[in-house]
Amino acid sequence: MVDMLLNALDEAEARGVLPPLEEETGGPEPERIAVLRNRLYLMGYLARDSGKTFPDEDMNEGLVLFAEEASIPQGANLFEEAWTVLQELVSFETETNLITWLQSGRETLLKRAVHLRLFAFGLMERPPKQRRLFRNLDKALRNFSTVAKVFSLTREELPAEPVGKTLAVLFDQEGLVSRFAEMGDRLLLHFPVGISRREKLAWKSLAMTFVKSLARIELWLLGYKTHASPSEPNRFEHARLSLRAALPAFWKDQDKEFRPPQRERDRIDGRLFRRMAQLRDPGDASSEPEDEEELISRVLDEPNTQKEVIKQMRSLGARLYDGIKRVWRTIKNFFRRAVRAVKTFIVNTARFLKERARQTAEQVRNAFRAIGSGVRFIVRRVFAGSDPGHIMFVHDRDLDFEAFVDHRADWSRVRASSRRLILRARIMTYGLNILSALIGAFFAVIKRALTGWFGILLALVRIGRSVARIIRDAAAAGLLFDRLEEIELPQPALEEV
Repeated sequence: MVDMLLNALDEAEARGVLPPLEEETGGPEPERIAVLRNRLYLMGYLARDSGKTFPDEDMNEGLVLFAEEASIPQGANLFEEAWTVLQELVSFETETNLITWLQSGRETLLKRAVHLRLFAFGLMERPPKQRRLFRNLDKALRNFSTVAKVFSLTREELPAEPVGKTLAVLFDQEGLVSRFAEMGDRLLLHFPVGISRREKLAWKSLAMTFVKSLARIELWLLGYKTHASPSEPNRFEHARLSLRAALPAFWKDQDKEFRPPQRERDRIDGRLFRRMAQLRDPGDASSEPEDEEELISRVLDEPNTQKEVIKQMRSLGARLYDGIKRVWRTIKNFFRRAVRAVKTFIVNTARFLKERARQTAEQVRNAFRAIGSGVRFIVRRVFAGSDPGHIMFVHDRDLDFEAFVDHRADWSRVRASSRRLILRARIMTYGLNILSALIGAFFAVIKRALTGWFGILLALVRIGRSVARIIRDAAAAGLLFDRLEEIELPQPALEEV
């Protein structure tokens, strides 16, 4: 059983489905490298996105330029530092700490992010490129200020500059969707008195392009297929075409009580934004144990669904790192309707299972470290304290310990060493509890004739809550799996033993 479990973990790591459970990973995961490469391209640090899942010369040069603009040291942690920054500036779901970026002296990096966000909303013709960086950025900011005015998104007019008040609205995807959801069924435009007919038409075109782009982004976050970037020379035409397939699919997936009449399902109005806001409302978006079990059972019971989910997991890309908050509410929506093998259900099931398994895998990795340390703990029969001249611990095969204390010992050190020994024993116990839960869940899955990497992935999802509870219990007892080195016991020298 253990051999099957370890082989399944090895296969999942080799396929890039799970992060390596080894302490030394040898570098970032191929999937994350591909996503980071794409984000560097979108921000203008790369001339093209090759899609490669390993760093090459172009990517390294782009990272160097990025590090300079982001004021990040070019050391061993450059990838993780770059990932964190780009997740904040490029992702639509991660909160952007604007105060940090506005006050950090990293204006060029922030401007790139502003340029990209305006491009996503259809207010820039092209994403940022190194040779034409920030061309027409001032005009695009004026256009965004105009859109905010036309839709009355804010009480006060937004400055047409990259300042806090304007950027707080620009980078708040959920706030924008919520604002349009509150406007009623019809999205009314408000024009200043005295504006010419020509200006009205221009402002209306900007407003419609923006609102369609906003809807397109939200649909992509919810798991629907839309164009990733404009390909049409006419921005309004692109925004319309990118929603042609996604809108009917979205409304088809909703309960009848929410659907507008058939002839109105291609409209971008308050009903659409209201329903999209409901699908990412945190009020009841969290999963319950019985819901997760129902999802796992459905995947196990339906070979076609299982096959499609496995296929989808191989091509999630950035969907795994953006929009994940919206996934479970969308899945619950399908549960109520008892639909089967719908494309969006497949996509979001793949996103949920993979993300949950990866979270649990990280916790299991720390448990493996605890068990590895525990094995050394059992094998070593003699342990020195913080000062071998003060205290030494010896145990027999039944792990019954004896302590030898020098009569001249510093008792504060003796107590500290004893506490570390107790913590080490307890943390191994918690690690074994996690391993036991994983073996039990994996056994339950293989009884359904499902082995290999997908079997271990479902097992990790199944034990996610149990593992989280074990980790919480350990933390409450003062045990932190990611700080094992703080309770390591020194190895005594041979002559001391």
